[in-house]
Amino acid sequence: MIPVILRSAYSLVIGVLVTCFVAFGVQAFYPRPDYPDYSAYPPGDPAEVSEEEEQRHQAEYERRIDAFEKRSEAYNRNVFIVTTICCVAILSLCILYLETVPVIGPGLIFGAVFTLFYGLGLAFSVQDDRLRFVASGVGLAILLALAYRKFGRRGAEAGHAP
Repeated sequence: MIPVILRSAYSLVIGVLVTCFVAFGVQAFYPRPDYPDYSAYPPGDPAEVSEEEEQRHQAEYERRIDAFEKRSEAYNRNVFIVTTICCVAILSLCILYLETVPVIGPGLIFGAVFTLFYGLGLAFSVQDDRLRFVASGVGLAILLALAYRKFGRRGAEAGHAP
């Protein structure tokens, strides 16, 4: 028999690796926008650049920063949606099929929860409160329905309140 501490450690490691897998997968196929490089502005020797040209380049850099922030918000929103979908899919798999598998089931549940935290961290930078609310609500509704289907019936069958 495997000690509880060893099973728990394996489950935790599986959870961390699931989160890394999802995060690295998102980054591999949907890379984060690059921050604009200030060192490229203004071109040439800084001692030879007029103040007017410096201001023009500064304004251009600030425009690039604004564009980056918009791309970043869209990126964070999209990654939040993808990670929420992954979290729901992993938890659904665990609740429906892997509940009784000793180390893998809890490990995947840890991974789903950590993945959700990763996505929620990105969601805080998204300015669309309705999107966060709807995406979180849909995920919650699906998980509650799955949990009731799996655990609520079992409690009712055993004579306990669900």
